Amino acid sequence: MVTFYYCKRCGRICISDESCKKCDCCGAAAYPVPQKYWDEDDVIMRDEQQKLLREELVKTSPVFDEDLFNRRDDIITSQVNRVFHVYYPSTISCF
Repeated sequence: MVTFYYCKRCGRICISDESCKKCDCCGAAAYPVPQKYWDEDDVIMRDEQQKLLREELVKTSPVFDEDLFNRRDDIITSQVNRVFHVYYPSTISCF
């Protein structure tokens, strides 16, 4: 079964199967997103749902790291670029 997972430390939200145990951004534990924040037919979470989840569950968490939260998208982009260059080392990054 595929579901949404989130990180209480950096606020990363992703879709994964039930084997998702840790955040692919910061390595902290990943938790299933409660049904309150998405509809069963959704394949992505709407922006307002993501914002609400981050306000209610992430920013109030005792493990919340504001620096990681603010750099999360840059960290993921950097990770994608590293993987991209491993498989396509002679190409120029467009991310």
